[in-house]
Amino acid sequence: MTTLATFIRDEAFRRLTVGTIAANWTSTAKLPIPTVQSDQLPRLAVYLVREIMNTDGDGNVSVPRFISDVTLGISVLDEAEKPSSLDGSLDTLIDLIEDTLLQDISFVSLKDADGRAVIESFEQIQRSFNFPQLGESYYAEARLQMTVRYRCYFEPVATTPLAEVDVHVSTFDDAATSGQLITTIANLDQ
Repeated sequence: MTTLATFIRDEAFRRLTVGTIAANWTSTAKLPIPTVQSDQLPRLAVYLVREIMNTDGDGNVSVPRFISDVTLGISVLDEAEKPSSLDGSLDTLIDLIEDTLLQDISFVSLKDADGRAVIESFEQIQRSFNFPQLGESYYAEARLQMTVRYRCYFEPVATTPLAEVDVHVSTFDDAATSGQLITTIANLDQ
């Protein structure tokens, strides 16, 4: 996974674990580890599912450039026997997660440390439910998979940066084939 994918995951996690929405979780994680204790429920997990990078333009021209589709997994796990789980509270929490992220202009127009836009678009959102049995208990899991598109470039590392340019120019007049040679050295550090 690229650093930008991790940055997007971390920003989504941060927004889902502060403010009023944070009161919905007893525990949180950045990995989809299913082993939890009942006193850790309801549990929120925000993690990276996959990243697919396709060339941006011709693959053999310029620096490696990609259009990246990263899928964030957002999971809410609770006990299946709880009346609130059975009456749709997990679905309500997934709605709240979608609203929290997609109505937050600072997330949908996320910028990196240099002020450049990171997220280009949200390509797909999938919602699913799972009812795993962990030990003697049954759990209900609501999972949201959100595919986020962004572009990433891999600029080469300049081991010897260009610092000076030596330019030689000859002047010509109508009668001569060559003129006086003019030399200029430009310092690029200025």
